[in-house]
Amino acid sequence: MKHTNAFFIMSSFLPRLTAFMIRPQQSQTLRQTQKLFSTSSSSILGGDYAGQRANFSCIDGKLIPVPEHYVPESMVEWGQVPSCLEIIVSEDLHTGATASTANTSTTSTAHLLERTTVTVMPEVGCGLDNLDTIKKKDEVPIGLYHTYEMNHVKVATAFVKEPKSYIECIFAQEMELNEEKRQGDNDNDNDNTEKRMRRTRVRVNLQDSSNELKSPIEIIREHKTGEKSSHGTIADGGGLDARTVTQLVGTKNISKPFCDEKASTVESLEGNWKAVLTGTGTSTGTGTDSSTSDDAAGKQSLFQFGADHWNSDDSTTLNLPGGVHIRHCLSPRTIEVCLLLESLDGLPMKRIVVKHDLDGHGAEVICYSEEKVE
Repeated sequence: MKHTNAFFIMSSFLPRLTAFMIRPQQSQTLRQTQKLFSTSSSSILGGDYAGQRANFSCIDGKLIPVPEHYVPESMVEWGQVPSCLEIIVSEDLHTGATASTANTSTTSTAHLLERTTVTVMPEVGCGLDNLDTIKKKDEVPIGLYHTYEMNHVKVATAFVKEPKSYIECIFAQEMELNEEKRQGDNDNDNDNTEKRMRRTRVRVNLQDSSNELKSPIEIIREHKTGEKSSHGTIADGGGLDARTVTQLVGTKNISKPFCDEKASTVESLEGNWKAVLTGTGTSTGTGTDSSTSDDAAGKQSLFQFGADHWNSDDSTTLNLPGGVHIRHCLSPRTIEVCLLLESLDGLPMKRIVVKHDLDGHGAEVICYSEEKVE
């Protein structure tokens, strides 16, 4: 029997997982975190986030379980190796002074994204009171990002070459909290219309020399917990406990990780798709290429995508959980990172597509939306 939750306690030597360890007193870390918790989401980059990260094979799209050396021996013995890890992320936008003229005041423009990721290690028993973490810091020049907005979805994408090559695509939507509303709230208001930003962040790792796909493909499902970054300090000095992580990530998300969802099938993608192109461009150094070209604006084209479009000698499609699928083509060499949008029963399937032209060194990008026509 396989379970994916890293924060449950094994009890009575039974091959099952029991309830969360909830402490009667809120920890100092939790109280500090609640001060930062915000549901506003003015930007797709920057601020604090909490969620889960899962890794997948670039060959067949299968889930890569958490390495066993990260997992307590008791969990390994009972076959309880998690499928993903909880993460807490802080993003800082660093600015640089730019003067218009020698006699005018300077203006500040963001030029570097600094992302600090605190990965929480699986734990059981008393270890839930003081969780082990791994902190990692990444820096990406803002000028590498292209940003778009369509179908109420914000999109940011970048092709990073140093120190390692990868393509990052971020899809952000305003989501209602509903039952994911955080624990520990003293608000008795029954209005569940509160919203916050949820991001699906996809990292496609590439071979440095050939731009071939490289495992793992990383998918992060996270939501914004604060407009202001806490600079990745949540676990500094120890004391990060399971209650705090549960409050930030969400009980529902921890008990039912997104990576356990059933991925869409290639067959569901076959058929006619109506594409509305919304923007093209190359890296400009501004990081905000959100304009729509005259040639693309408002034009709709109908495409028929059969089985050989998705998988053939020239192309491979990986269908992954979280509504993500990735299509890799050899000639011309391109990578499409796509997000299927949640839709109500009876409504057409929709998706957002980010396409990188790797023959052009990844700088040429196009982003568009498609709707399936039955």
